Amino acid sequence: MAELTRKIQGYGRGAAKDDDFYAWLLRQADALRNSRFPLLDRDGLAEELEAMAASEKRELKSRLIILMAHLLKWQWAEQRTLHQQSWRKTIREQRRQLSDFPTSLKKQIEPLLVELYEEARQDEIDDTGLDAFPTDCPWQTEELLSSSFWPSKPATSA
Repeated sequence: MAELTRKIQGYGRGAAKDDDFYAWLLRQADALRNSRFPLLDRDGLAEELEAMAASEKRELKSRLIILMAHLLKWQWAEQRTLHQQSWRKTIREQRRQLSDFPTSLKKQIEPLLVELYEEARQDEIDDTGLDAFPTDCPWQTEELLSSSFWPSKPATSA
């Protein structure tokens, strides 16, 4: 604790959040731990917490787009055997990372699927040149997140 106090005293005593963010964070943590609530920058802390929450949601969205894009390639791309190992690794990694998100963020997946699927679909159209991907998301949330779900190639009509 004495080391933290020395760090706080040595870095930007009284500096504003925008002037020395590191020192500001240390002072806020110290004030919280020591119940010195009048010293807290409540608005600044609330702003930073909201920014952290927004960052988590952006990461969730990004991982879902990557997951769906790779599932699209897995299911529809002709060069599947050529890239299968790499795609499988990416799909597994996205699922692993998504499983670590808190329940409150996982609950937001379902309402985001339409928007995010369209982004993944457009990315894959641009990437592969194929325009054969379904316009609506072909998977349920549970399938997307399931480590045992690997979509098979669609049946081709003769």
